[in-house]
Amino acid sequence: MARRKSVQELVKPLRKLSLLGGTTDKSPTTPTSTDNKTITELQTTQEHEQCDIISWLPRELGLYIFTLISFSDLVQAQLTCRVWCRIVRDPSIWKTRYYDLHRRFPDLYFHKQPQQPLPQQQEIEQHQQREPTMDDIHEEEEKEENVGQENDDDDDDMTWQTKYCRAQTHANWRMGIVQRKQLISDHNKSRILSVKLRKNYLITLTENNIVSLYQYTTSLGFRLVSTWSFGDPVHNSVECIDILPEINILAVAMCGSKCVFYDINEQSNDPIQVLKGGNHPWFIPDSIALSQDYFAVSGRKPSAVFIWNWRKGVRLSNRAFDNQPHSVYIVKSNIIMISVDGLVHVFDIFDPPRQSATFNLPPCNMPCLGYDGSLNIVLAPFAAHRIHHFKWDPTTATSNGARYIRSPNNNNNNNTNSDNASNDTNTTDQSPPPKTLTSSISSLLFSRPKRQRTTYIDTAGRKAARSLRRYSSYNEYGYACQARTAYYIKQVQEQEKMDNRNNNDGTSTGRKKMKKPIKEEPDFHSRLRLISSIRTSPLGWTTRHIVSMAVHNDRVAIVNRRGGIALFAVNGTTAADVTFKNGQCQWIERDKSTFRDGDDLSDGYDFVRSRLAMGDMGIIYGGRDGKLWWLDFSCRPDEDNISSATPISSS
Repeated sequence: MARRKSVQELVKPLRKLSLLGGTTDKSPTTPTSTDNKTITELQTTQEHEQCDIISWLPRELGLYIFTLISFSDLVQAQLTCRVWCRIVRDPSIWKTRYYDLHRRFPDLYFHKQPQQPLPQQQEIEQHQQREPTMDDIHEEEEKEENVGQENDDDDDDMTWQTKYCRAQTHANWRMGIVQRKQLISDHNKSRILSVKLRKNYLITLTENNIVSLYQYTTSLGFRLVSTWSFGDPVHNSVECIDILPEINILAVAMCGSKCVFYDINEQSNDPIQVLKGGNHPWFIPDSIALSQDYFAVSGRKPSAVFIWNWRKGVRLSNRAFDNQPHSVYIVKSNIIMISVDGLVHVFDIFDPPRQSATFNLPPCNMPCLGYDGSLNIVLAPFAAHRIHHFKWDPTTATSNGARYIRSPNNNNNNNTNSDNASNDTNTTDQSPPPKTLTSSISSLLFSRPKRQRTTYIDTAGRKAARSLRRYSSYNEYGYACQARTAYYIKQVQEQEKMDNRNNNDGTSTGRKKMKKPIKEEPDFHSRLRLISSIRTSPLGWTTRHIVSMAVHNDRVAIVNRRGGIALFAVNGTTAADVTFKNGQCQWIERDKSTFRDGDDLSDGYDFVRSRLAMGDMGIIYGGRDGKLWWLDFSCRPDEDNISSATPISSS
């Protein structure tokens, strides 16, 4: 009996695998609980271990099957196994999708092509008068080859997958298709008053008087870095915020002409600089502008603009206006102040006696206004169904540091005469005065000669110099703030030098040089011209009751009082509603409980504050209910980037 039992124990595993038919025991056996458990496990493993049909097919047929599925399915397919990952990353799949995308959008990269400068008319005439030589033919062939190489410089170093993702991202921006959306924060349902996006930093101001700082990374998206609480909004209300990411400075403007600066690297509530605009307890700041050296704040009660050298804590000047300011901007040493009734005042900080240049804008387009920091001003109406694009004439910076202003042809003679006159004055000023007999004798006798009086400084210049010297001292925060910010500025300058050195080394070793576009600066002596007026009525509901707008590169984004967002090209060629790829718009505010009684008149916001921001990473929108949304248009092939910003469910 013992031997029979041992044989049954050996045969039992074979019965479980169905490899042994028949039984040695004639008595009927009932399945035990362990047998049932083993059978269910085998069934589940057979369900999961499906046959890989794709790997059995020829490679060409497998590639064709993968070209028919969507981009999101391709990303998920490459995570299945190594064989599928190799098939998905085949260049032929992405090359086919790339050319299909360009067939649907033939002008997708037309504006990205580098424009070759036209030769002068004299060179053309001289070239037409003489017969072409062999050297001319070789030069033309080299030019054609260089043009083709310049057009393909950016594409040669990238794979077809990267090229397709870049093209699809541009198409998403054009069509307004959001690839993924993320709820950054709900701010405890406190209404968002202001949103600012500068490079990779995002700052928000909420109604409970809290300023939040977020930092963007490709792998993690937007994450909270630090918060600053300023107490009761009734007694210490924050009105404006701005950030300068180059030197890690956050600026906060409060009621009563008080401005506070923080170092975002320290993540401390102790300010590094505090500015006070004077005895104006009821002053309400409406807009602030920040640069590495200067800080400007404009507001009402009284309607004025205050300008500081904020690193030293020195107030340089202030100007009062008859009309209420809307926004203020800084371009080098020039201040641009735009009023509510459409007046644009431009003046120089270091030339107070000089009269400011004034331009007129349509006042009906307020309050939505955007300036890109160079040449363009864009106005979005509240209910006029138009977007107006204004532009200054540029001044081109050369390598020698001189600037050539593009002026009309009829002023060329005047400009040349003035240049010659300035050159003559410079040469006369630089030549030393001739020595006389009295001066030489006095120098021999160790006596001090008489000083020569200079008469080239007028009375207005002396007054301006005295006014600037009067504000030459530091405040109590000035020395420490100057030292800390000087360290940051030095780091930025060293990084720029290193980048330039690497670019030069790259050209010497055969690598391609990174092309930096020449930044165009406005000529404020020229007239502010209306370039285009874009109709917004074809988009219907989205373009009604516009309350905020944002400008970035060649795109304009507007938002209405319900949260509907629309995208336009500055040149007026494209217009689209911003929607998710499944057609849903979760950021639209349909709940009536978030609206208040005064929202019909002011939409619950001060008209100079913006709750919409736009950058390379997408659009940031802050709602009335405190929700801060990030709308991403980018097409990313890496699974790490996709998992970092997964779409949020409706729940």
